[in-house]
Amino acid sequence: MVSIKLNSKRQRLEDPAEIASSSTNPCNKNEVQSPTTPDPMVGVSGSKNQERDQLFGNDLKQVRLDDVKLKPTIAKFVSGLGALASSIQVEAIHVKRSSFVYETKLQSFNLLANAMTKKCNDNAVLKIGWYGASKEEIIDIITNGFIPSSYRHGVQFSAYDYPLDCLQTAIQDKDGLRHILICQVIVGKIEVVTPGSGQFQPSSEDLDSGVDNLLSPRKYTVWSCHLNTQILPLGIISFRVSPRSS
Repeated sequence: MVSIKLNSKRQRLEDPAEIASSSTNPCNKNEVQSPTTPDPMVGVSGSKNQERDQLFGNDLKQVRLDDVKLKPTIAKFVSGLGALASSIQVEAIHVKRSSFVYETKLQSFNLLANAMTKKCNDNAVLKIGWYGASKEEIIDIITNGFIPSSYRHGVQFSAYDYPLDCLQTAIQDKDGLRHILICQVIVGKIEVVTPGSGQFQPSSEDLDSGVDNLLSPRKYTVWSCHLNTQILPLGIISFRVSPRSS
């Protein structure tokens, strides 16, 4: 069992992908406020580490849960589950392996992020988003990316402070594990998207993505026309929910 301690000091957000890649990622400059909550306990079953390393194929590798760079991300995930935090057991984290293809995508992503930052007058345009799905869908995303034809109305991410919002779509697999994809998202200039509106693209060429609330977003929508450029998958959190709360 690995104890993750939370405190009220500001901490630098460490992207899981930073462990697998030496490239500079602009999101690593962001800081997040760690909430004051009881210490969540997260664990990993050592006897199954090698087996779990193959959960998502060769594009990902498992990293140690006690890695100091991952602690803020794990702590944010667990504390963001509110009353469910005590029922969550984080089993593994996988991150993207460094490769020529990934490094090329990362460079393109960073160039767009820098351009978008200038467009938005240096306002924060980079966000960390949680995406809950089945293991099969996540493997497909890691392998092929978000295919626009499969997401006609775009892709919705839960904001960094609200991982609980995507827990329901994290479908349990045959081994009793649920999986949430961690992504870096370029949001750019945002607009409110009304649920059920059927909107599938920006309402103006000057706008880039959608939110549920301009002042305090819980959801970010990346439109299908931007899926290949404004989303960078970073890693996957695999966890169990105890029977009393699932």
